[in-house]
Amino acid sequence: MPYKFQIDPHKESGRDTICQTLRYIHRRFMAAGDVEGAELAARAFSYAKQMNQRLVYYRDTYEPHRVGPQIPDGGA
Repeated sequence: MPYKFQIDPHKESGRDTICQTLRYIHRRFMAAGDVEGAELAARAFSYAKQMNQRLVYYRDTYEPHRVGPQIPDGGA
């Protein structure tokens, strides 16, 4: 099923993000032969990308003084 954002499971962003974790999960599902699980990971990836896009829009529109990620890479 086509989604707004397509997952590229072999891409490595080098950052500890939700999308990178979903890429890893997708690879694990495909290695195990679980196509349905991989499809769910791809769907979640598209939703995560859409949510991030909307959050960036809101931050840029309503809080232009903020720059960069609010949580450093690997932080909690």
